[in-house]
This record gives sequence, structure tokens and C-alpha cells, in this order.
Amino acid sequence: MDPREREAKEAKQRQTKALLDRAYDRVVSTQLDKLSSIKTYTEDDEEAYRKKIASDREKAANKKRKALSAEHEELARTTGLSGHVVALMAGGGGHSDSDDNTTSSNGRGERKQKRKKKSKKKIQEEGIQKEEERAEKGLQ
Repeated sequence: MDPREREAKEAKQRQTKALLDRAYDRVVSTQLDKLSSIKTYTEDDEEAYRKKIASDREKAANKKRKALSAEHEELARTTGLSGHVVALMAGGGGHSDSDDNTTSSNGRGERKQKRKKKSKKKIQEEGIQKEEERAEKGLQ
């Protein structure tokens, strides 16, 4: 091989190697920047997280459940469904005394009736105002 050709080939190889090195450095440096910007968690952070999870688990475990009637428990045993599902399907007859279910159908119906009455009253008031305005224009 001619020495000029060999030098040209080596120069080309050095050039591509330099290009690849710069590309590698760019990729690695962006990855390192990302990693350095990510928060590192300390033992205190992990301990606080463990405490929070434990307190959430404790709240869920201590949550007061509604009592099921004997009838619902029997239906649950015979059907294989959960007692709460049976109670829900049976119309909620087995709820405990502290029934704080605000989304019952009765509550919704009452709210709907109130809303209807308010809107009717508003429409009537607007109609009266329009009649008064017409009367005033007619008098002028």
C-alpha cells in the first residue's frame, strides 16, 4: 500500500473516531445531566414514606364497616357473593344505624325536586319582570 494512501486512510479513521467520540460524549453527558438532576432519596425520605404507607394501611384497616343482617349473611353464603354485595342488591335493608349514605335515590330525588322548584320560581320571576318592563314601555 502506498504511504500516501495509508496516511489518508489513517486520517479518515482518526476523523471518524473523533466524530464518534464527540457523539458518545454528547449522549453520555446528557444522560449524566439527567441523572444528576434527579433527586436522590435519603434514609429519612424512605422512612417518612414507610410511615405514610403504614398510616394509610392503618386507616384502611380501622375503617368502620357497615354491619350485615343475618338474612344478608345467609344469602351471601348460599349465593357465594360478598355480604356487602347482597346487601346492596337487596336494597340496603341491612345497614347499620349510622347510615350516612348521602347518594341514595331518595336524596337525589329530593335535590332534584328542589332544583326544579327553584328553576320554576326563577322562570316565573323573569316572566313577571318582563311583563313589568312591557307595562312601563307601554305607559311611556
